This record gives sequence, structure tokens and C-alpha cells, in this order.
Amino acid sequence: MAAVMRHHAPMELGIYTFGEVTENARHGGTISVEQRLHDLLEEIELADEVGLDVFGVGEHHRPDFVISSPAVVLAAAAARTKRIRHIAAHESPTIGFSGWLA
Repeated sequence: MAAVMRHHAPMELGIYTFGEVTENARHGGTISVEQRLHDLLEEIELADEVGLDVFGVGEHHRPDFVISSPAVVLAAAAARTKRIRHIAAHESPTIGFSGWLA
């Protein structure tokens, strides 16, 4: 009887976020949208620097989340990183980004 060979994909480590707006722990109040986006891009850069494989963002249209257009955030992240893979939470490996389908 022939042995069955199984292919195992390597494990990937990453982070996913919707870019939630949180309270400022140092000064109280809510962090501005501009500051949260700045912080998010720094988080993506750090994830790339420490060797994570993927950073994913999700789309939300509520005032307590800053990512209403994942493609824009991912484009900004791609300009600042070298190796990490960027994905949108609604990305499909078989059909691409659902937001870009005709």
C-alpha cells in the first residue's frame, strides 16, 4: 500500500483589527481619528519589523472605528513596510477583494 503524502501549509502569525477608537489612557477623552490612523500605521510597521506574516484590517462604518476603506489603509501600510502581507478582512483567496469585483 502506498503511503499518503499530505501537504501542510506553514503556520502564519498576524494581527487583525477594525481600527477601533479607544480612550486616551494618559489624558482621558477619546483619541482622534487622525491619531488612531497614525497609531495604526505605526502598529503595522512594528508588526513588519518584528517578523509577523500578516496584518489584516476590517471595514466598518461606525464612529467608533476608523477603517471605512481598507484599501486606502492597506495602500498607506504597503508604502511603509517591506515584507508583511496586508489583507482586508473580506478578502477571498479565490476571487480577490469583494469590493473590487465588477
